[in-house]
Amino acid sequence: MSNTNKIPTWEELQTAFKEFGYSELSIARERCVYSRFVNNYCHPKPDESNIDTITNAINSAKDDYKNGNLSKKWYVQYRRISGKLICLINNGKLEWMHLGPLDKKYANARHEELLQSFLQQEVGKHASSINYRSENIVRQFLLYIEEEKHLNINEINEQDVLDYLKYMHTRRKSGIKQIISSMRYFFDFLIEREVIRKHLRSVLQYWGTPHTKTYRVLSIEEREKILNVIDTSTSIGKRDYAICSLAADCGLRCSDIALLKLTDINWKEASIFITQSKTSKPLKLPFSSRTGDALADYILNARQSTNVPYVFTKERFSDTPMTASLINRRLKEHVVSAGIPLSENESISIHTFRRSLGTDLIDSGNTLELVAQVLGHDGISTVQRYISYTNDALLDCALDLSLLADTSKEAAND
Repeated sequence: MSNTNKIPTWEELQTAFKEFGYSELSIARERCVYSRFVNNYCHPKPDESNIDTITNAINSAKDDYKNGNLSKKWYVQYRRISGKLICLINNGKLEWMHLGPLDKKYANARHEELLQSFLQQEVGKHASSINYRSENIVRQFLLYIEEEKHLNINEINEQDVLDYLKYMHTRRKSGIKQIISSMRYFFDFLIEREVIRKHLRSVLQYWGTPHTKTYRVLSIEEREKILNVIDTSTSIGKRDYAICSLAADCGLRCSDIALLKLTDINWKEASIFITQSKTSKPLKLPFSSRTGDALADYILNARQSTNVPYVFTKERFSDTPMTASLINRRLKEHVVSAGIPLSENESISIHTFRRSLGTDLIDSGNTLELVAQVLGHDGISTVQRYISYTNDALLDCALDLSLLADTSKEAAND
């Protein structure tokens, strides 16, 4: 925008919202947030740029939040509106943005520099989700040695590493393997840079990791139950039915369903073609006529008009795409409505459809290579972790106990 000292007016921001495809309901919500933020926090000083004014305003809101004078809900809303205002100032229009986690903690400058160098080196070696996980794990380790041990990374010894693993083992028993894996990559980087001694890596041994949850498989009948219980007479029901049918057909990850775009659907071939969010690898999968009908019914008859490129959007705020957490929450509601029993330790999510599809393919006599191709994995080693054996498959492995009885009789006669 031309005036560097003036905060965008509501009329300017409203125009940007409309051009970006916001619904009237969303614009009304944003107006309330804008008014409160500008009136309560945006107090320009002489010769202060509009971006500095907004930055100082959000910092003041953050102080109020930390001191208990502002709720988390309003602080989050203010962060979002401040980001949109700065985006409008810099670009003259709104763009999709990610503000990052709330109140994210960082290590000291030297440790952060090492971490960023490590992450740059890892780009392309692993899936983006693995690198993101490694960033969080390594930063948590660096914060631990700073806050608990009061050390720099070059000062740690074997006991410091063991203490951290024990510390994490009490908090994330089922995730200790991922922690050790990420730390091994980081330690290799540090050893190459001669920041730590080589023998420290030997401390990073895998521990036993008891599973706290049972990841079940849905039978074909249970999947049908979930689909049949969804009320497709409503727009939300049409959306949820299309999501669950797509998940059952293709075994997509929840993140890939949330990020599915209208242009990813090939109606002539009854297939989807996506770039997987976890691996960044392309994947093409066919879908059934039922899923095609469900997608068409939702898009044509229930999905509100919006410029958002994603297939599945929120009902009230149609300019906002569905999130993975919301998709899983909707599924759990339908599972309860369908009367599908779950034990205390069982977990169910969209990923359950993925696991179920893999198991079905194995039960049908397909090879692990084919299952890996359908699920979008590079090799069979990853697929093996997804396969849950059904009761029928376990029965095939059972021994005939009558043979043992006959053997015992022969031994007695001897």
